[in-house]
Amino acid sequence: MWRCHVQASGSSYRVTGNSIGNRAHADVHVLVHTPGDPNALWVGCDGGIFLNRDPRKGDIFASRNNGLACLCPNFFAQHPTDPGVLLCGLQDNGTARTSGGPIWKHVFGGDGGYCQINWADPQQVLVFANGRVLRATDGGQDHTSWELSLDRQWLAMTEPIVAPPYNPSNPTDA
Repeated sequence: MWRCHVQASGSSYRVTGNSIGNRAHADVHVLVHTPGDPNALWVGCDGGIFLNRDPRKGDIFASRNNGLACLCPNFFAQHPTDPGVLLCGLQDNGTARTSGGPIWKHVFGGDGGYCQINWADPQQVLVFANGRVLRATDGGQDHTSWELSLDRQWLAMTEPIVAPPYNPSNPTDA
């Protein structure tokens, strides 16, 4: 986000400005001032809701996401025997994991994509993020879990990770 000054310059225009968007996600969808308060600028973006209490002078936005469920899940994978365990690829917000209940843990950053949990060995998981396929052997517990498995160098924004159907009678299919 930028505070810009547009000035006529001959037959065109000249734009100068400075950033007013520190700590807010770059993919902005809406900017709104609190009615009657020009010193409260709200932003709605891929990262949720943020507030700048001094937009004329400062560039810092503070998160106002406590209690909100506002991230955009694009893909998810579910553990084959424990339905509470899920991995979720999030639009511009990485990969999250839950072991059940309302709390999700951020386990990888960047652009979250397809996720896959190996149904014969659920500790082995794959995620597509930032143009790469990453693998974890601990179920994808946290940011330190991941090893690069395949670097696609952004050939596509998201590429599917496809696995054979769940077939517990033939675990070698996994």
